[in-house]
Amino acid sequence: MSKRFLFVTTAVVTATLSSMSLVAGEMKLTDLDANKDGKVTLAEWEAAHKGKKDALKFADLDTDKNGNLTAKEYEAAMMKMKK
Repeated sequence: MSKRFLFVTTAVVTATLSSMSLVAGEMKLTDLDANKDGKVTLAEWEAAHKGKKDALKFADLDTDKNGNLTAKEYEAAMMKMKK
């Protein structure tokens, strides 16, 4: 295995893990994923945000409108909020 391959692989894994642990308020995306399948459903989102006033709306984050929030969608929303 080349050093470049290992570097690229390490970078991809690190970026993926980082995006999965982005924080919305005090919650990590992995904390929202109750069944640990790598995505957050509307039901999981609502259960985690029950009784909380949250500026982030599931429908706005689920950009492909498939009913699941992925790390990529979550990361994109966090980046938008930082601007």
